[in-house]
Amino acid sequence: MLVACVRTFLILLVLSGPLVLSPTATAQDGRQVLARGAEVYGPVTPIKTQALRDLAQAREWAPGDPIREVPRRFYPVPGGEPKPSGEGLPDPLLDLLPDLRTPTLVVDVNTAGTGFTGATPPDTVGDVGPSHYVQAVNATRIAIFDKTGTLLPGYPITLSTLAPSGACRTNAAGDPIVLYDRLADRWFLQEFTGGGLLCIYISQTPDPTGAYYFYSFSPPSFPDYPHFGVWPDAYYGSTNENGSGGNQTTYAFDRLNMLAGNPATMQRLAVVPPVSGYGFQTLTPVDHDGASSPPAGAPGLFMRHFDDEAHTGSPNAATDLLQMWAMDVDWTTPANTTVTALPAITITDFNSWMVNYSTFFSVPQPGTTTRLDPIREAILNRLSYLNFTTHETLVGALATNRNPATSGSTVSAGLRWFELRRTGGPGNPWTLHQEGTFGGDANSATAQYFMGAIAMDGAGNIGLGYSKTDTAAPNVFPSLGVAARLATDAPGTMGNENSLASGVQAQTGTGRWGDYAALGVDPEDDCTFWFTSEFMPGGSWGTRVASFTLQECLFGFLLSAAPASVDVCAATDPDPQFTLDVTSVGGWSDTVTLSASGLPPSTTPSFSTNGSLPDFTSTFTVNNIGSSTSGSYPITITGTGSDMPPTVRGTQVTVNLALVDPDQATLTSPADAATGISLAPTFTWNAAANAASYALEIATDAAFTNVVYTASGLTTTSHTPSTPLQPSTEYFWRVTTENICGQMVSASRSFTTVLLTCQTFISTNVPLPIPQGAGTSGTTVSTLSVGVASGGTIADVNVLDLVGTHTWFNDLDFKVTSPQATTIEVISRSCGNVDNFNLNLDDEAAPGPWPCPPTDGGTYQPSTRSRASSAKTAPAPGR
Repeated sequence: MLVACVRTFLILLVLSGPLVLSPTATAQDGRQVLARGAEVYGPVTPIKTQALRDLAQAREWAPGDPIREVPRRFYPVPGGEPKPSGEGLPDPLLDLLPDLRTPTLVVDVNTAGTGFTGATPPDTVGDVGPSHYVQAVNATRIAIFDKTGTLLPGYPITLSTLAPSGACRTNAAGDPIVLYDRLADRWFLQEFTGGGLLCIYISQTPDPTGAYYFYSFSPPSFPDYPHFGVWPDAYYGSTNENGSGGNQTTYAFDRLNMLAGNPATMQRLAVVPPVSGYGFQTLTPVDHDGASSPPAGAPGLFMRHFDDEAHTGSPNAATDLLQMWAMDVDWTTPANTTVTALPAITITDFNSWMVNYSTFFSVPQPGTTTRLDPIREAILNRLSYLNFTTHETLVGALATNRNPATSGSTVSAGLRWFELRRTGGPGNPWTLHQEGTFGGDANSATAQYFMGAIAMDGAGNIGLGYSKTDTAAPNVFPSLGVAARLATDAPGTMGNENSLASGVQAQTGTGRWGDYAALGVDPEDDCTFWFTSEFMPGGSWGTRVASFTLQECLFGFLLSAAPASVDVCAATDPDPQFTLDVTSVGGWSDTVTLSASGLPPSTTPSFSTNGSLPDFTSTFTVNNIGSSTSGSYPITITGTGSDMPPTVRGTQVTVNLALVDPDQATLTSPADAATGISLAPTFTWNAAANAASYALEIATDAAFTNVVYTASGLTTTSHTPSTPLQPSTEYFWRVTTENICGQMVSASRSFTTVLLTCQTFISTNVPLPIPQGAGTSGTTVSTLSVGVASGGTIADVNVLDLVGTHTWFNDLDFKVTSPQATTIEVISRSCGNVDNFNLNLDDEAAPGPWPCPPTDGGTYQPSTRSRASSAKTAPAPGR
């Protein structure tokens, strides 16, 4: 039975289910709009956590502790496994590996990362910020290092202990992600749960050891193998969810609200068609690097590779493709969010045949028949973006077999890397600038290079980290190395191997390897690469954290600006100024000329010093600011050297401009003194001139001495509270308009909420069968309908007497869905291979997990509390 304060519900017992897709459309420039209108989840109200540094240190794994393998989800191959086609063409890019490759690569830090945790594979990831390196591995351990490579005291910690409660604390399952958000100077941490929640942590300050905003999002399908990227308007993500109708998923998370610690939503579209031949597949989102942000309004980007021998019946033996999609998210009107297929980029043919097209385990290692997984199906973590102002750049890498055969079991794994460029902004196409295949000694068929990670420094040089094995003498057990190329090197060439960590034995028992590695660039100098991945230092995996630089990047000059942004009220403030420091590196001694672009309208730039030899300081002024227009203006400052070809460096500052104080907002709904208002009303007001944002306050008294709800930083003229109001209560509300110059408080209004009546609804169509059997998926639905005289809101939902018999309780998700299709996941998959269930779910129950098996008939808090979700309006009579 179900206790609720609303008219109609669906109770869903979900194993998996298809998604209905919207029809496609064609954009004017010929790009295909696959869908318009996103699924919206949330808003999720964050919880402020304690500081990461205050958590208990994680205990090291010891013999006798549990060992588990984190599954990589494989679905039936769409269209079936392609048949072997015999011999292909040799990879011509292997001929671009000259004997003399001379980047001066210096390893600065090379230290032990987190050791074996009992989980395989480790899914090693990490990123670098101004003062720290943050590493994560499965089970999920977070280790924080200073820039000398010294592990901070008290680390590693277990990420799930940062979650206040719920499945993110009790059922965390790994696949961690660590990203440094350079645009905001914050940190992004993520892992998923065994039941499929995405647990996201956003640092409240630039300090990764401090406190975080914790968000728990619930996708409709299990979000296997997640990837994320930082972008100005969203954190974009992708997952392997082939169980959802086969289409590939794109996600957008409301970055600006998450950075502010506000309630935030997740938007999802599953519209990218799958490819045949792969039972495991996902897209890779683009992640921002560098000092300059993407062009204003640029949508988020996703990519996958396309091997036409694996995926089509009419392959071209000379070429393959990189396929790209743009997700243009609209946070105000999600019905306007689109996913658009961009023109594909033709690249030289690569070979996905590694034993076949679907086995995970294909890379040989010495001393064993166990083969390792190169993750052939995806663009490898990360797909790195930089904006050099003259052009935008993407660098990525994927697995390929240097052996051209598309039959048999001979594998010579290599890494195909590529650099794409775009000029002229988002309306123009991406084109291939260069590509190469990294395979070390092209004559050594037994050497294997795989699980790569790639990035580009601020001078346009490329770094590459990789795993290596070799079955020929002298044997190479799973080891780590790095290579690099200069921007001035011949296109398609990559530098020599540089060993970081040597393995001492093969990995046996499982072929899982990776499934991630990570390479980033230090934001302090835009020259130092930081790499982390796994190797085999003994009988179980270990990890390494290393940094390296190309000394050629450190020859030239550095350009920095302070402050990063200035808020200007034109009515009272002077023209904004920034201090620019131009510093010679490595004895570089040419003149530097400064210029600026992206200025506010009607303004002009000036530099107190320009065209000089470094080191020098220049004051950059944006003149005539009072004649411009209100707005936020990212300004790119470029320094161009007099050497040939010129050394170019760039940085970015922002001017946030308001001309006068904002006008007062006029409240529209609810009407003044209105009664019978729902517990989750939508508050609306008219747009006020010169307002940059709005703040809504709700109080229980006219003097606003007892404010019960506040939402600030709103950029639209409506807002629905993230928590329900109390029934039969008089409230007062007002809106404050805000900008840099000041604020203006509106007149207040009052309203009284509806009298709340709760009823118990009893299922009449039970018992119901649950689909059974390996590979079975489906949805069992119990519908409860009760007629009432008028619409209402869902304020609280309790599920009572939830009883059933089922083998392997971890197969099941239990969800409650409102008439508006808003879903609350009351039980996410948990407890592993126990059987049957008998329990009750109530938000007001004592905190803590239910027992395993959950058969004691007790009452427990659901995985997602209904009061923490948005209240939803019930339909009016007759609907």
